[in-house]
Amino acid sequence: MRKKSIKVLVVLAAGLSLLIASSIGAWKLLFAQQDLFIVPNATSIQVRSFGFGEQQITYRTSGLPYGWYFTVVRNLAADGWSAPVDDRVRLQTIPDVHWRIRPFLFVYIKEQVALQGDPDFAQITVNREVIIPWRQYLP
Repeated sequence: MRKKSIKVLVVLAAGLSLLIASSIGAWKLLFAQQDLFIVPNATSIQVRSFGFGEQQITYRTSGLPYGWYFTVVRNLAADGWSAPVDDRVRLQTIPDVHWRIRPFLFVYIKEQVALQGDPDFAQITVNREVIIPWRQYLP
């Protein structure tokens, strides 16, 4: 009887640890990456979340025209994001899309960033998606 209660306690502790680690990871995924997208001289910053998978960040800047864009692109490149697929970017009509896929525990996180705006206005949309590699667990 005593061995069974110890096993139950170990399983509960392991489950609780996994839940805490997953919660911390999800929190970091949602909020830790915003410093890549917001430039130092930004004003009127608005961050809107549309569920777990999408955020929209908007702000105004002063200084060089499209300075916000070049700063964000440098930040993304330094953090390992891919270069845009389409080189016909016109930021006012066609967004500049960067993406990456990274492992997290036993799943993958696919992230996509669309940069759009005017010379002094940034509109950045971040989409996140969880990919579960089911095929590797199937016979």
